[in-house]
Amino acid sequence: MDLRSIVLALTGATLACTGLFYGVRFMQRGNHLIGVEWLIMGISSTNATVFFLTQSPQAYDIAHFFDAFSRAFGLPIVTSAGLLVITHGYRPTAFQEILYFALSFAAAAVLVLSPALKPALPVFYLVMWLVFTMFLMMFALELLKHQIYLHFWLTVLAVIMSLAIAVIYDFFKIPGDETNPILNFYSIALMTWAFLTAEIYYAYFALERVKLSRKYSRIAAS
Repeated sequence: MDLRSIVLALTGATLACTGLFYGVRFMQRGNHLIGVEWLIMGISSTNATVFFLTQSPQAYDIAHFFDAFSRAFGLPIVTSAGLLVITHGYRPTAFQEILYFALSFAAAAVLVLSPALKPALPVFYLVMWLVFTMFLMMFALELLKHQIYLHFWLTVLAVIMSLAIAVIYDFFKIPGDETNPILNFYSIALMTWAFLTAEIYYAYFALERVKLSRKYSRIAAS
């Protein structure tokens, strides 16, 4: 096994562990929309890691489907709805949560299985990531509003990095990328997504703590 495959496997494993760990934590703390999406990213990255190590076509197919799901719907729609829970007090019912995932999985299957849609997918993925970026910036501004400065800047950094990855992903080929063992596009992308996944978790609950603290202060003052 060459160094490039080892680096890709390590970065894939990093995202897998990050997604699974923080997915469980989100589930435990009541946000099932983000929690399940983070678990899906963890499963996707686990299969990507297996593919990097073994070249298994089955692992590639699973990783490819879940990657398409997350880029098209899991992050821009499901995760954005999950962010509205803390920014706008959105409270989806269990039925609505199931519907989010059922419709998103069905739509992702159409995207992956329809050859006619394949030429339009790069533009579609980028547009959907721009939608997600808009929600992330709304989330960041909520952090700024509540003076959570560290996580505001870390979230902005994660947004900029992940947007750059989204733009490069299907539209630009980096010279020498296929032979660079360490600083190649996919290893950087996997680490960027791991950073984004972890940062959203810590920023989300920092915001929740501040909002709860201010709520209890108002109650005590009244």
